[in-house]
Amino acid sequence: MKKIKILSVFVCLAFWFVSCQNEEEPEKSYSARTVLVYIAGDNSLGQAGFDSEDVEEMIRGMKNTDGTENDLLVYWAGYHGDAHLIRLVKNEKGEVRQETVMDYGNQNSVSVDVMKDVFRTAFSNYPAKSYGIVFWSHGDGWRFYKNPSTRWWGQDASDGDYRMNIPDLHEALSAAPHFDFILFDACYMQSVEVVYQLRDCADYFIGSPTEIPGPGAPYEEVVPALLCGL
Repeated sequence: MKKIKILSVFVCLAFWFVSCQNEEEPEKSYSARTVLVYIAGDNSLGQAGFDSEDVEEMIRGMKNTDGTENDLLVYWAGYHGDAHLIRLVKNEKGEVRQETVMDYGNQNSVSVDVMKDVFRTAFSNYPAKSYGIVFWSHGDGWRFYKNPSTRWWGQDASDGDYRMNIPDLHEALSAAPHFDFILFDACYMQSVEVVYQLRDCADYFIGSPTEIPGPGAPYEEVVPALLCGL
């Protein structure tokens, strides 16, 4: 009788281990494409309200998409305010709302460490089969900032006057997935030098070789193309 009891204990333990091994973690849901718009707007553009106007345009643009197969994220560091990572979500009625993914303090949005942290949060929470990114801010092309005062993207004037040199942008992008495209909504960013520096980060580069107007891209038209094009 004792042997039978011992045997039954081992049988129960065997079934327990088998059941544990068969429990699989739920698979991550991958969207068709995740696009992040990175707004470094603590500067004259944000002061003029162009950042908030463009976010409103993105909301209107999102209404013209399917809204279920893709994710549109916006890192928004506005003029002298806290930064936020938001997701624009379209419901069954066709309404688009802002869903907060992460709240940040008043941080330097053109810091390599800050940008890497945003990338990790955005793309780990919203994995996809393909990715795109938009860099929204001031820009001045391919030469180094302060020596002379060009070759940078992004200005943050929250506590000083910070810019991100293109090699630093390349370093920050090492924390992100490979992109289908990088779109620069900033002046002077479409140059051979910029593209060469970032050549291993994306398949396509979109930008302007000269100045662009303050309002920037017409996002009500651009957003559907970003999510479904290329």
